[in-house]
Amino acid sequence: PNPKQAMQLINSALDPVNQAKFAAKVGYGPTNPKAFEQKNILSDKEIAWLPDVKKLLIADPTWYTSQQASEAYQRFGKFLQ
Repeated sequence: PNPKQAMQLINSALDPVNQAKFAAKVGYGPTNPKAFEQKNILSDKEIAWLPDVKKLLIADPTWYTSQQASEAYQRFGKFLQ
């Protein structure tokens, strides 16, 4: 175990410059909103079509453990058959 190196890796992955570079190469929207400020890395065209994490649906863990979710899973399972 290398907690110091693990934290360095996490911080590097969350860095806005690194996220902008990754988004420019792969097309995944960055999770750090400051990555959109990296105009020297991301073009206006790229920024326009990359998903913005602030506008994405936030999952509700309470719902996923509810009776309603259980029923939805069952209906979906039947739909797939």
